[in-house]
Amino acid sequence: MSKHLLYLFGEPGTGKINVARILQERLGWRLFWLHDLDSVCAIVGRYPLPRLMDRISLAVLEELMESGESIIYVRPSRDRETVERGLTLATWSGYSCSLVRLTAERATLVKRISSREPSAFRVSSEAELDRYLGSRPASSRNMNAVSVSTEDRTAARVADEIQRIIPRRTHEDRDKTRNSRRRTPCFGAATP
Repeated sequence: MSKHLLYLFGEPGTGKINVARILQERLGWRLFWLHDLDSVCAIVGRYPLPRLMDRISLAVLEELMESGESIIYVRPSRDRETVERGLTLATWSGYSCSLVRLTAERATLVKRISSREPSAFRVSSEAELDRYLGSRPASSRNMNAVSVSTEDRTAARVADEIQRIIPRRTHEDRDKTRNSRRRTPCFGAATP
């Protein structure tokens, strides 16, 4: 059985979790959404805690990968280092990877997040979106991610497109891994 990590990311309001839930239902893969860890912020008493959440989420991913099941990992991060750590962990764990960035126009993001219930842990206003976008590096545009627009599309249509991408990316990543030098993971994962 082939093990695969679908790393799904994008700005708040792009529909990541809606698309991921459809893919989970269709593919039967494990779903790990970063917001599943919001209780950590409640315990610490602060939000956001990006570095702590990065460390915890990588540990959770490592545990999930020990099961050998394919995984859909959903997070908003545009931070290149964070994304690369997750992909390196997956590669060392024998997973093929697809990196998919969901996108939408700012006006669409504002409309979508404004319809959310207010939450201490999720962006739910235009001011929060502006703070979020201003506080994060936009380095993901230089990564080897496939961008998929959610503009004027249902989550099911976006999921259809991602399902078409997964097999193609799996083969490309597998070939790339075979032809590249192995790197030591920067977070101490065991080498195969």
